Amino acid sequence: MEADLEEHRRRVTDAKARLAGYEPRLGEAFPLQGELDGKLFQLADIEADLAGTEGVVLEIHPARPRAAAA
Repeated sequence: MEADLEEHRRRVTDAKARLAGYEPRLGEAFPLQGELDGKLFQLADIEADLAGTEGVVLEIHPARPRAAAA
């Protein structure tokens, strides 16, 4: 029981130290925002392609069960 209590105290101390390191960065711009935006755009393209492909497969085989189409 004492070991558990000590572990929790250590975790609280570590969390407070991490929080102190994050606080000065609040409100700053994310340095890789441009790259992140590009990746989000790529992901949206991929999802749109997948959604379009699924529709084509279902149109070609309308009676085919969805699980089997994948």
